[in-house]
Amino acid sequence: MTAMPQAPFSAVSFQLLYTADEAALMLRVKPRWLKRQAAARKVPFTMLAGSYRFSARHLEEITRMYEKSPESAESSEVPRRRPHRHRAVGAANGSDAPLRSRPAARRRAHDVGKS
Repeated sequence: MTAMPQAPFSAVSFQLLYTADEAALMLRVKPRWLKRQAAARKVPFTMLAGSYRFSARHLEEITRMYEKSPESAESSEVPRRRPHRHRAVGAANGSDAPLRSRPAARRRAHDVGKS
């Protein structure tokens, strides 16, 4: 009887890798979203033979990254401020002068030339 060669890794340390489609199904996201996040290096992944692969540890980490904690009681008491709205620029030089309509005399002189 010949002895089988020893595997370079044990079955316990080997991690099963999921394709992007399989991982997206488990995370309940679109595969395209998951691939874009991996390409932007925003989520952990393994690149194997030119394809994104995800381990169970990767999926847990992705879930943890996007987890939101409830707000504390102290922060909910503080009223939220409305976002600042930018004012319209009044002149080409960037001054904050208010916009005004064209003077009536100038409008009339302009309209007379058209008749």
